[in-house]
Amino acid sequence: KGTQLARKATDRTEQKRAYTYQQALEVVSLAQNIKNGTDIIILLKTGLRRSELLALRWENIDMENKIIHVRESVSETGGGLEIHPCKSTKSIRDIPFDDELYDIFSKMKQTGFVIKGQNGKNMNPHNWSYKRYAVVNKKIQQTAEQKGIALPLLNPHELRHTFGSILYERGVDIVTISKLMGH
Repeated sequence: KGTQLARKATDRTEQKRAYTYQQALEVVSLAQNIKNGTDIIILLKTGLRRSELLALRWENIDMENKIIHVRESVSETGGGLEIHPCKSTKSIRDIPFDDELYDIFSKMKQTGFVIKGQNGKNMNPHNWSYKRYAVVNKKIQQTAEQKGIALPLLNPHELRHTFGSILYERGVDIVTISKLMGH
């Protein structure tokens, strides 16, 4: 009685797409030469949710130990943007990062929010997705095409999915992946 079947194809959840390990390496390489490409690199290398990325402050990045402390997320309200604690205790987590991301962070201005809008403040998630992420992603696609490389166009959540998939393919156990992703 409690189980319902999908009535049509659009009722089913779509299969999430992800980059292969090689594609992810190519995206990171291409993104390094594109304005605001760091946004995509951070997502691919940390598995952060969009709301967590846009709430991330430099005070939550431990450069010495190479750890991101995920403690907050951002959401849109009728009165504007609201920074609030993570939605669940599992979402509060620490994510280690590699030397490549360390080098990227080292070149950024380390005050306030990691991802800043033109006013130096944090960005509205909707505006970030359509005015910044989409632009950067399109430039990566175009550069890849010029090099004869085919890359699917992925949304921010699919970059998060890529992070988990790559960890799994590289032998990380599912419990650790779950903790790193805040599940």
